[in-house]
Amino acid sequence: MDRKHTTIAFAILAAALAAAPAFAAEGPDHVGNPGEKLARGVVNITTGWMEVPKQAALGAQEAGPPGLIGGLLKGAALGVTRTVVGGVEAGTFFLPFPDRYEPILKPATVFEGR
Repeated sequence: MDRKHTTIAFAILAAALAAAPAFAAEGPDHVGNPGEKLARGVVNITTGWMEVPKQAALGAQEAGPPGLIGGLLKGAALGVTRTVVGGVEAGTFFLPFPDRYEPILKPATVFEGR
């Protein structure tokens, strides 16, 4: 990857990480909007891979070494799912589906919940 692509990738990742805390402030009555859906999609596309270490650590905390293996497998599946769903949300950000631009996945980003 040349310097230009590295700079673009870093800028996208930095923007995604900066936008992530905003999703944690949403309440149950929150009505989304296309901008939030697009940002959530970009965050999930760029950070879906982070499900692997997150789930591995959670699995190891709960069940020791067997939980680590299970967490790695769960993280890989969730990472692929989160990345694909992020692509869907980014590609359809202008459509109000699901209802009121709600997230397809719960939690909405890898940074929320367990």
